[in-house]
Amino acid sequence: MSAVDKLDPIRQILDGMEKLGVPVDFAEKTIDLKNPDEIPRSAVLQNRNRSSRASVLQMQGIAKNPDFDRLGVTKEFGMGSPIVAYGKIPENQLGKVDEAIMPDGQRYTVQYAVVEARKVLTSNSIIGTTNEEYFSTDSSKIRAIAGNGRVTGLQEAYKQNSAEEYREKMTAACASFRIPKAVIEKMKEPILVRVMQPKDVTSDIGDRSNRITGLSMDAVEIANNDANRVDLRYVEAHEDGSLAVSAVADFVKSMPLEEQANLVDKEGDPTRQAEERLSNAVFAKAYKSDELTRLKAKALNPEAKNIINGMTMAAPAMAALSDLGFGYDIRSIVASAASDAIQAVRKGIPLDQAVAQEEFFGDPEDNKAKKQILSIFAKNRRSGRAIGQTLIDLAKAIEQDYDRINPDTPDVFGGMDEQNNFTRADVIFRAINKVQPGEQAGLFDSVSLACAVDDLWNCDEGAAALHFFITGEGERPAAFLDSVRRFSNLVKSAN
Repeated sequence: MSAVDKLDPIRQILDGMEKLGVPVDFAEKTIDLKNPDEIPRSAVLQNRNRSSRASVLQMQGIAKNPDFDRLGVTKEFGMGSPIVAYGKIPENQLGKVDEAIMPDGQRYTVQYAVVEARKVLTSNSIIGTTNEEYFSTDSSKIRAIAGNGRVTGLQEAYKQNSAEEYREKMTAACASFRIPKAVIEKMKEPILVRVMQPKDVTSDIGDRSNRITGLSMDAVEIANNDANRVDLRYVEAHEDGSLAVSAVADFVKSMPLEEQANLVDKEGDPTRQAEERLSNAVFAKAYKSDELTRLKAKALNPEAKNIINGMTMAAPAMAALSDLGFGYDIRSIVASAASDAIQAVRKGIPLDQAVAQEEFFGDPEDNKAKKQILSIFAKNRRSGRAIGQTLIDLAKAIEQDYDRINPDTPDVFGGMDEQNNFTRADVIFRAINKVQPGEQAGLFDSVSLACAVDDLWNCDEGAAALHFFITGEGERPAAFLDSVRRFSNLVKSAN
C-alpha cells in the first residue's frame, strides 16, 4: 500500500471495518488486470461508426458540457463512467472493485480508476477521423471499450477548458469510488473510468456493449412517437410519394442526437432510412391507423405502392379534416379502405373485383363511404399521383362543403334537421360529385346512389312503410320519410 493510501481516511475506515469482521466490497472482491502479450486480432472493440455526423455531434456536445452526473458511478455497462481495458494504471489510481451489467444481464468485474484523459486510446477523434493505433494488437495502451464517444468528448473538454465542473464534481465524489482526493488533485486531466479484466474482452465485446437496453419500439410505435415531431403543414410530398429533402432534414434535426446516428450520412444529408421514418410518421399523424402504418411496409405490389404514394401525397390535406368533426373527418374511412385494398392486392385480387365483392361489417353508413373510396383506388390504381390528387381535391371539397353548411352559416339545404341527416357517405358523395362531376354515371351510380337506394328500402320501418303506402293503414313511417328526403338530396347533388 502506498504512502498516500495509508494516510487516506477512507481506506483506513475500510481496513478497520475488515478487521472488525464487517464485510465490505473493498475487501471481498478481487480483479485480475493482467494483460495478454497482444490483443487478439479477432477482438472487435468498436462496432459503431463513430465518424458519422450524429456521433461527431454527440462527442462535441459532451466536450462542450461534460456532466459528471451522467459520467459517474453506475452498474450499467453502457452508461456512466466509460469502461476501458489493457494498459498499466498506477495502483494509487485504482479504486473500488465493482460489477458492470450488460443489457442481457451478464455481469463483469470492473475496478474504478482515475486516469489521464490523453492516455486512453479511442477509435475516433473529435472530428470523426479513425485512430489506427486503437485497432492495433498492442496491449500496453489503455483502450476505451464502452464509451469511446464519452472519452473522446472528455479529452476535448480539457483542451477547450470546459471540464472544470466535471473535475470538481468527480473530486467531491471520490469516496463513492474510493480513490484518494489527493491523487485526483495532482493529475492534469483526470477522468473516471472502469477497468475491466482483459480476459473478459471477448471477440464480440463491441457488439455486446452497444446493444440497446430494454425492449425496442416496433415500427408502428416509432411512427406514432415520431408523429409528435411532425407538423404536416410544412411537409412537402412529391407526386411519386417521396418527401422533400428539406422536410426530411428538418425532421432529423428535431430528434435527440442519440437517435440521429443512422439517419444522416457523413456529409450530414438524410439517409433513405430517415425518409422512410418520416414517411411512416406522416402516415401515423395523418390517418391515425396502426394497421395501415404496419401494412405500408408490406405494400410491394405496384398498385399497392401507388395507393401508399397517393396517400402520402394527400396526407397534409387529409390531416386538415381533423378539425371539422366526425361527420366530415373521413380519414378513418380512407385508411380502412386503403388497408382493404392493399390486402386484396397482396392476395392477388384485382381492385375492381375487390370493390364488387367487398363484404362489410359494422356501421352501414361507413361501409357505403368506404366503398366509394375503394372505387377511387380501383379507378386510379395505375397512378399514385392520380390517387393523391383525387384525395387532395376530395379533402378540399369537403372543407368547402363544411364551410357552406356548418351551424354558423345559413343552411343551403333547408335547416339544421336536414343537415344532421347527412352521413360521411353523403359527405363523400357530394365532394366526389363536385371534384369529378363527369364521372358520376360511370363510377358512382353503382356505388353511392345504389347505397342510398339500399338505405331507402332497408330502413327499420321499411316493411311498415310498404304496408302504409299500399293499404293506407298504420302510422306514418318517419324513418322511411327521412331516408326519402336524404335520397332526394343526394340525387339533387348529383345533378
